[in-house]
Amino acid sequence: YFNLRDYSKRRLPSRANRHIVDLDFFENIDNQNKAYFLGLMWADGWITSSGTECSLSSNDKEIEEINNIIYPKQNHPIEIRPSGCKIIHICSKKLVEQLKEFGFISDKSKNGIPIVPIGYEKYWILGLLDGDGCIYQKVGKILRIFFSGNINTLKFVKTYFKTKLSIEFIEQKANKQD
Repeated sequence: YFNLRDYSKRRLPSRANRHIVDLDFFENIDNQNKAYFLGLMWADGWITSSGTECSLSSNDKEIEEINNIIYPKQNHPIEIRPSGCKIIHICSKKLVEQLKEFGFISDKSKNGIPIVPIGYEKYWILGLLDGDGCIYQKVGKILRIFFSGNINTLKFVKTYFKTKLSIEFIEQKANKQD
């Protein structure tokens, strides 16, 4: 016996919400892994303008590990595009709101201002580097570190390297051919 009126108020999980995600993952960035993941999300992630979903794309095999962290002990599907790019989609308004507290906006690649947890800056930068940067050195040449991103992101990285490591950056704008 059940009350039909009460039953009709229950919502069945949508297809997108069949998998359980840690809804408090970004509530408190309290370890190196979370800070790294936040930096990687800044580089290769995005939130939708509707504020209902965040996603992370990568060509790296580590995306399966990240998927297992976000969706522990589940077989959450990873979208694979024809280009080989892999994407994890997370449908959660709560997670999107938490990301917004760290500067995420739907057009963060152009206008976002990163808010990086104090004490975890180097781990955030490592995540950013994995997504939007590289380090290389030719034999007998100086070490080169490249980051790409909007001006606010690059200012943060430049300031961190200068104040914490006494390393000066030379800024170069990429030649964009649209």
